[in-house]
Amino acid sequence: MTKPITAVATLILVERDQLSLSDKVSDYLPEFKDIHIKHLINDHEEYLGKAKNDITISNLLTHTSGVGSNDAKLRKMTDEDRKNIDNTLKYHCEE
Repeated sequence: MTKPITAVATLILVERDQLSLSDKVSDYLPEFKDIHIKHLINDHEEYLGKAKNDITISNLLTHTSGVGSNDAKLRKMTDEDRKNIDNTLKYHCEE
């Protein structure tokens, strides 16, 4: 239930002109500046590489950022790592 709550909270901030859906995520989370994301080669192959465009808030809300949550590296995170936003960002943003 956290995804809908996060989306509603984000849209409230948009309504209040405190952020825009076109804002770069890296403006708020600098770790996203040089993030590596999944790029599809074909239906069965993909590779991890630097994002070609800045990831926006809209990309995150619509699941079009290329940031994956099923990467082997992320599955190795401990429960303690998941509780710490800095550790979570580190796992998402490192090569």
